[in-house]
Amino acid sequence: MVDELRQAKQPVSAMLAGPYGHPWHPILVTVPIGAWVASLVFDIASRVVADPGFLARGSEWLIGIGVIGAVLAALLGFLDLFAIPTGTRAFRTGLIHMSLNLLVAAGYVVNFFWRQSGYGLPGPVGVGPLVLSVVCLAALAVSGYLGGMLAYRYGVRVAAETDQAEGYQSVRAE
Repeated sequence: MVDELRQAKQPVSAMLAGPYGHPWHPILVTVPIGAWVASLVFDIASRVVADPGFLARGSEWLIGIGVIGAVLAALLGFLDLFAIPTGTRAFRTGLIHMSLNLLVAAGYVVNFFWRQSGYGLPGPVGVGPLVLSVVCLAALAVSGYLGGMLAYRYGVRVAAETDQAEGYQSVRAE
């Protein structure tokens, strides 16, 4: 079991996945999360302002940016998943996390193309695309919880406790 734990903390490829104790995947997920949350804010705002067209267009751009960021984050997330030994709770959690994220990304791709038919029109975002955004963000929240479980509970790609202990040693001015 110690070898499996050690394996889950090491990158498959430090250059691609990030060095030991500092993976790239958690950094990149901030792009789609931020873009998609902002797009929902734009969606809601488009339904309450007098001139909603710019918000509807901005929301669509944010969804597109989020999809591109999600693809990049997913590629690096696959590398982190490959570091986890199969047949473990952590691996099963990783598979569910990945599956939810792929469904969310697919939902936003559908949402992006759904909005294409109304792109440039002066009206607010339609109820259907807005509801799809809410559902996708709810699924993303569940997936984020699982991602946090992978890092904070199971320690996937997190430095070993002996390495972490260095940060708690007293610093003495000499």
